[in-house]
Amino acid sequence: MNGRLFWVALLFISGSWIVNTLYAQSKQLQEPIFLEHAIDTVVYEGSTLTFYYLTNTNDTSVVSSINLNGMRGYALENESAEPIQTFPHHSLRQVHIQMDPFDIETNLDEPLTSDTAVVLFDDGKMLTPSIGEVTLRPNRLVNHVLTPLGGSGGNDWSMNWYEAEEDLTIESISIDVNESFQKYITVKIDSATVTNQHGASSMKSDQDMPGIHLDELELPIEMNKGDNLYIYWAISPRFFGSIQSSLTLSGTTASGISFTEDSPLYSQPLYLEKKDVREIIQRWEEAN
Repeated sequence: MNGRLFWVALLFISGSWIVNTLYAQSKQLQEPIFLEHAIDTVVYEGSTLTFYYLTNTNDTSVVSSINLNGMRGYALENESAEPIQTFPHHSLRQVHIQMDPFDIETNLDEPLTSDTAVVLFDDGKMLTPSIGEVTLRPNRLVNHVLTPLGGSGGNDWSMNWYEAEEDLTIESISIDVNESFQKYITVKIDSATVTNQHGASSMKSDQDMPGIHLDELELPIEMNKGDNLYIYWAISPRFFGSIQSSLTLSGTTASGISFTEDSPLYSQPLYLEKKDVREIIQRWEEAN
């Protein structure tokens, strides 16, 4: 009898092991999934770009390089397979890529845009995943007329604070990301007559952001020397990826000189929940 119970128990354990193994295998990704990236940035020697991807928890490979339409970038020397978040079957990882200064100097004389990348891993694996949209721009000299005075932020909002160096008129403000990503971004513009840095620091969420929505803003904006300008922005938690871009403010000074200023716009470090991982994988499977 004891022998029969032993074999029954052994069969049960073996069956459970097989079921668990098959279930774990069914959850394995065929290849790493790169998340959405809305990057529009000036690159120069030493520039780095951050990319996020999901992979299996047992994946020990590390990204070694990324090629964007002929522009090469290499992972920083201290990059590892250490995840920034771990889930039952998958892990979220990031890689910091430093663009090749030779490619920047010789190939980047005008903006370069790519929605895919050639990604090489240290184990020889090579992928050409969709990465969102990345635009790299050559460095340019800027004659600043808005002086950055500081900034602030919370869990889901950020603010940049500027002062006009001279009398000027802001004639246009645009978000430098593809239109498909703009639905995840809320931007409000405010002036010193409505808020100040102390008022900003008391905010608890993007719902409290003062100012006027960018799509409701009436242009032009007249500013006198010494006037303050506040730019608030928030990124939707439904955006799974990274935004590294800017707002472009263009206009004319009182002396008749045209200007273009860039105000940084970026997402907070990515944090996912289990349901987010499931949604990312489902989106990837539907697209592939």
